Amino acid sequence: MAGKLAQMVLHLKTGERGRSDVPDLEFNGHLLPLRDVEGSCGSGESLQGMIRPGSVAHTVRLVGPETGTWDIESLRIDYEGDTGSWTVEFEPFDLDDSSSADIFRLPPLPTWEV
Repeated sequence: MAGKLAQMVLHLKTGERGRSDVPDLEFNGHLLPLRDVEGSCGSGESLQGMIRPGSVAHTVRLVGPETGTWDIESLRIDYEGDTGSWTVEFEPFDLDDSSSADIFRLPPLPTWEV
């Protein structure tokens, strides 16, 4: 990524197997709690939260629950960085106590009419 990542806003919906706590993100190897959280991650529930790292992203991972399995039915992330804003939607996936998911995506390449 060419530039700093100013903000990431997560919009997620939990499937059948939820979790009772608020998930953490691992940003460049450092655990960051979500801020301005609305909702929860229980079964069939939705959660929105953000981080504002103000740093170049090398790795961003969504951390699985401490115990059990967490079904993520949908995940959309709105990114804001030095290169502009972009949104990424993920296919459904599961996390457990020994896994995490790579959720960082570079912004789309610019296009030009020639």
